[in-house]
Amino acid sequence: MKLQIRNHGVELHDEARNVFEEQIRLALGRFVRRVGLVRIYLRDTNGPRGGPAYECRIVAELLPRNRVIVSGEGVSVTAALAGAANRIRLAVARQLKRRHERRRPSRRRLIATAA
Repeated sequence: MKLQIRNHGVELHDEARNVFEEQIRLALGRFVRRVGLVRIYLRDTNGPRGGPAYECRIVAELLPRNRVIVSGEGVSVTAALAGAANRIRLAVARQLKRRHERRRPSRRRLIATAA
C-alpha cells in the first residue's frame, strides 16, 4: 500500500507525517493487500483568516479497480485525520463486503432457492 500526503495551507513536520502514516496503516492494516494507493489531502478551510477548521480528505484506490473517498473536519489536523481514518476503515470494509457478496452468492440463498 502506497501512501501520499498532500497539504494545502497546513504545515506538517516529519514527525507529524510519520504519525499520520501510522494512523492510516492502523486503520487500513487488515486491507493492505486490497488497497493499492491512499492519498491524504489536508487543507486549512479558514485559510489566512485563521481559526480552528481543518479538512482531511482520504482517497483509497482499491485493487483491481474501485475508489473510496471520505472526508472529515476538525478543530485540529489530527482530529480531522482521526475522523477521516475511522470513516475510510468503515467505507473500505463496506465496499469490499459488497464486492464479495456480488461475486459469490451465500449458501443460505442457494439452499433456500433449491428447496
